[in-house]
Amino acid sequence: MNSEEERRYLIDEKDLPIVLVHGTMGKSEDWSRVVEELSSSRSVIRPNYIERVAGRNSTNEFATKDLAEEVVAAVRSEGKRRFDLVGGSLGAALATCIAAQYPEMVRSLVLVSGFSHGSDPRMNLQFKLWLRLASTNKVAFTKLLLVSGLSPVFFSAFDEPTLNGIIENFIASTDWRPIEQTIRVDLSVDVRKYAAEHGMTDAEAIESGMEEKRKEFLKKGAEIYAKT
Repeated sequence: MNSEEERRYLIDEKDLPIVLVHGTMGKSEDWSRVVEELSSSRSVIRPNYIERVAGRNSTNEFATKDLAEEVVAAVRSEGKRRFDLVGGSLGAALATCIAAQYPEMVRSLVLVSGFSHGSDPRMNLQFKLWLRLASTNKVAFTKLLLVSGLSPVFFSAFDEPTLNGIIENFIASTDWRPIEQTIRVDLSVDVRKYAAEHGMTDAEAIESGMEEKRKEFLKKGAEIYAKT
């Protein structure tokens, strides 16, 4: 296999984009460093769906599907019909929904720190705590996000006054209404039904997807070697 064939096999074609879907507290700009690494070899689409949450005012059981449709619409608006999909946190739930609803569009799926349903006891407790603090104590809420979402290495680079400044700036610059609405979407999430539609549990769906990708990998690899 020559280097050009290897490159095409690994990424298919440069025009096949990577779609990055952010999480509850995120926005499309949060992917900037990732985009810097990817943009030299791939096109990247990173929809900013959080603004749509407040506009739609929808936090019922259909909210996940609605937001997934927004992501797909953003991709289509770029003239793309197939892509690799990456989702983090709530974005992982949206990505799961997209992959289930549009399997012909999603070549590969990467889920980061995702969850399958907001009624899970631990996730439910976390989201309700977020919601309460976001509306009653934004300082405590922001501190909770920092200590639960960032590494000790990150904290070691800052002294207390600097961290306090980061917290103050975050609170002052944040539009809190979409965040509270998005947390309510977290609580309404349930992507288990997409697995159930295929007669599988969550774990079985993951295993099935991995098996399908394994077969696809072997098939494509065999085709390339047959040409060498």
